[in-house]
Amino acid sequence: MATRASIFLARDWLGAIGDRRCADSDDLTLIARALAVVQPGAGSAAAGAMLDAGRIIGEGGDPVGVLDDTEQPSETGEPAIDGFVTVLAVTMAAYAFVRRDYPSSQDAAAARENLLARAALAYELAGPNLSDEVFGYLTALVGEAALQLSRTAADRAPLVRVETGLSLPSTLLAWQLYSDPARAAEIVDRNKVATPAVMPTAFEAIAP
Repeated sequence: MATRASIFLARDWLGAIGDRRCADSDDLTLIARALAVVQPGAGSAAAGAMLDAGRIIGEGGDPVGVLDDTEQPSETGEPAIDGFVTVLAVTMAAYAFVRRDYPSSQDAAAARENLLARAALAYELAGPNLSDEVFGYLTALVGEAALQLSRTAADRAPLVRVETGLSLPSTLLAWQLYSDPARAAEIVDRNKVATPAVMPTAFEAIAP
């Protein structure tokens, strides 16, 4: 049986992500109300409340921040609670992955694979400790999120490799590719270039 300390550690981890990533006061109120239900002995009611709080965070929190915070879920030292924490992390991440912006087809496809890898780990760690209801909820959520990411990947332009033969400024390259020098920062960020005025002669860019 889970100890009082482990239950509260999981609850506080979830609440801290909400506090960091959600700016809407109504969302914060709903999260606090849900987490107030999380007490030792609350059983399925506590689990449902935490899943509800995770959904609110995933739907309303900054998606990039939520994905960062859920990449390494908190550990309490109790396998049953830690497995459920991975389920909470995947719940938040599924919503956040769908809400995040993806400039290219490959970006969205990589996000889908990341989500599926996180879900596979959650299934492995939570395993038989999950009720049929929670397992069904999680698999349906992940499946729908993966489908939406696949649709996004199909709608986005692909990444291409650009070879120039000589080093050029990023603003000139952006003009040549997109007729928009303001997109220079996009090229610099994607290729992690420290000298935008002297770009490498081969780099990745979103297809025009």
